[in-house]
Amino acid sequence: MFRLAFATLRDRWPSLAGAFVALALGAALAIGAGAVLVAADDAVDTGPARYAAAPIIVTAPLGAGEEPYQHRAAVPETLAARVAALPQVRRVVRDRAVTVRVDGVALTARPWSARLRTRLLSGRAPSAPDEVVAGPDLAAANTAPPSGGATSLGGRGADPTVALVAADGPRRLRVVGRVSAGVFFSDAQAAALAPRVEALAVWPRSAAPAVRKIVGDRGEVLTGSRRGLAEPSPERDALAGAGVLLSLMGMTLAFVAVFVTASSFAFSVALRRRELGLLRAVGATPRQVRRLVLREAALVGVAAGLAGAALSLVIGPLLGRWIVAKGLAPRSMSVTPQPLAVVIGAGFMLLVGLCGAWLAARRAARVRPAEALRDAAVDRGVMTVSRWLFGLPSLAGAVALALLNVEAEPEAQLPLAFAAASLAIVGLGLLAPLIVPLLVRVLVSPVRSAGGLLIRQHARAGVRRTASTAAPVLVAIGLTGALATMVNSLSASDAASTRARVAPDALVITADGDLSAADLAALRATARLDGATATAPASRDGATTTAATPTTRRDGATRGGVLPTAATVAPRALVGATLEGDMHLRGTLFRAVAAERAALPLMLRTRVLRGSLERFDGIVLGELTAKQLGLRVGERVGARLPDGKVRALSVVAIVADGFGSVGLFVPYEVLAGHVNDRAATVVYARGNEPALRAVAKQRGLAITGGTATRKVADVTDSSNMNPLALQVILGVAILYVAIALAATAATGTVARAGELALLRLAGATRGDVVRLVAAEALAVTLAGGLLGCAITALIVTGLQRGAAALEGPVAIALPWALIAALTAAFAAISVSASSIAARRVMGPTG
Repeated sequence: MFRLAFATLRDRWPSLAGAFVALALGAALAIGAGAVLVAADDAVDTGPARYAAAPIIVTAPLGAGEEPYQHRAAVPETLAARVAALPQVRRVVRDRAVTVRVDGVALTARPWSARLRTRLLSGRAPSAPDEVVAGPDLAAANTAPPSGGATSLGGRGADPTVALVAADGPRRLRVVGRVSAGVFFSDAQAAALAPRVEALAVWPRSAAPAVRKIVGDRGEVLTGSRRGLAEPSPERDALAGAGVLLSLMGMTLAFVAVFVTASSFAFSVALRRRELGLLRAVGATPRQVRRLVLREAALVGVAAGLAGAALSLVIGPLLGRWIVAKGLAPRSMSVTPQPLAVVIGAGFMLLVGLCGAWLAARRAARVRPAEALRDAAVDRGVMTVSRWLFGLPSLAGAVALALLNVEAEPEAQLPLAFAAASLAIVGLGLLAPLIVPLLVRVLVSPVRSAGGLLIRQHARAGVRRTASTAAPVLVAIGLTGALATMVNSLSASDAASTRARVAPDALVITADGDLSAADLAALRATARLDGATATAPASRDGATTTAATPTTRRDGATRGGVLPTAATVAPRALVGATLEGDMHLRGTLFRAVAAERAALPLMLRTRVLRGSLERFDGIVLGELTAKQLGLRVGERVGARLPDGKVRALSVVAIVADGFGSVGLFVPYEVLAGHVNDRAATVVYARGNEPALRAVAKQRGLAITGGTATRKVADVTDSSNMNPLALQVILGVAILYVAIALAATAATGTVARAGELALLRLAGATRGDVVRLVAAEALAVTLAGGLLGCAITALIVTGLQRGAAALEGPVAIALPWALIAALTAAFAAISVSASSIAARRVMGPTG
């Protein structure tokens, strides 16, 4: 049977060329994606790096299972002292993270004792508050010789200096030593700048049982490869994002390739009805015919897998460079061929090809021997029972998902839109033989000429050909319209929500990393240079408070707070800090913003639907978040903070924020102390603008207007991942569709050689026939585009339904330009392929 399948493929290969190219491209992408994941995993070292020099690492609890805490709590000084006092312990090093900014770029400095594996290359260790040991990053940034000339470290003369912004403000330090990497202060200076202990490095290894006993459940004692868990690794988080993105590409590959392969094999079977009927007439059983088609698919899949393996040598590195450029893998990543990825990728696409050919094989098995004697130009029996049974429920499922999507969290909205669009594509694809000819008749109805009549009749007679040509366009336009509408609308709605809640005259101040308490104090003092103070709303007891003075905790750390002052009140001078962090409410992860009361008039001006902001001592929910959680004003809920601590809070207000991406606001003190020692993520200010801008520039801070939307730095955040996912999905879908459309249009035209010859005998010129074929291809392509727009309309209907249920700002952004450009491109491909095939069929003289 394989010999017969191979023989038929030699004669029928043009009808399956599209399926071959689609499977080969899919195999190349799948193999390349696997190679990229392996290379990225190898480049991201999951073991200990700095901490490899210490046999035992003690940290605060890291979190359980697959969901580690976003931030670790500090290691209490009492616990550090108890560990150091153990007789089994010879040495304990307190590791601290000191954030400094150099030319606006955040770097992490450490105490000299916590250098661990870092080796001193020249000079000496820091000992004074104005001394630092610098690696290449800091040394290359802005080191300068002191006045009087430069000298080398360790030689005679003064040391070079470096300007940076530390937690206590701008300073210039003497570089007294060089190391291979990092920035190091003296231990005393590091403790003054960062009182928080990140981790303890403990020696020797034999002390681990005693350390575990003394630590108990107050922390984690890490040894071996688990020491790497104590080191922050943005690359590990980004790698997870790359895995999600490439998995989404695999899902798109599977869906589109199955759809394209099924369409190609269905069309091939339709063109071979007489051939298959002849096989049945000479004694072939339905099972043998089914096996013949499946073995043809297997041969195509194997050949495509081999071609894809060769093509992956080029696609893999290109895909790797794209992943690196998007910040989802380290630049050191090197993509090399992976035999296991070749086997899995090629096998995956072979399975995809067999799944796509399965329905065509079943249809081929139902061909009767009488088909060998039939030569009808009209397709009959196309709308089978299975098309109705699967098509209508798929459309119903698409409608249900589109309406459900409006109440999903941001991370789930794009996958749900993809699922809804996929179900709609399947449903409309199965019903295409019924719908596409009707759409073609509507599109051509204004044309009253003989050509218009022929196009309408050809679409009605060649239902399978028409549906197979329109199906790829349906896939591309449907996915493009649905997903681009969802992504653009979420982005536009978030921008509209930000504009509604942030005061237009507010200055939004951010930094690479975070702002320190000294940054806040300088900004507050600068905003009141005209003698005014920054006011805050009334406190619980009705007294007026201001946010002009930071409060000091027992451990000496400073954070923003509210203290009454006797200074003159100026209502327009405001400075308020906000902190951002992940919070869990009822098992759902949210990005929360913790705000000082002074910040509320600048960054939370959204209309209150229920409750009040006068008593800002609990949770303020966006209306969509409140619906997701089923919470009402006055209810108490347990909130898990970024470091794992749990706190019960009451809902004090629900605001009309529409599709805003935040949707969760809490008082500043809720997150303060639970997101490391950061004082602020964003500062909102109104006051002496020229002076504020000068201070921001001096301290390496970024400052924008209140209407600007702040970009989330986390590359794995939904606001960053959704556009990348859209690029992946649409890139794969559009490439596949272009290939399938060209192959189907050309094959369908070649199969009509007899029909075109009959038109020539009836008096049509060669140009008339080519123009007729081109016009028919254009009409069918536009019909597929209309069906794709219907899927877009379904997503828009769901968004409008969600918008009607919300009172905040919602913006629905339709990608008209993209849809029009794609439709024009597909029309050009279809028309060109059909016209070229028609000319070749008729020969040079027609």
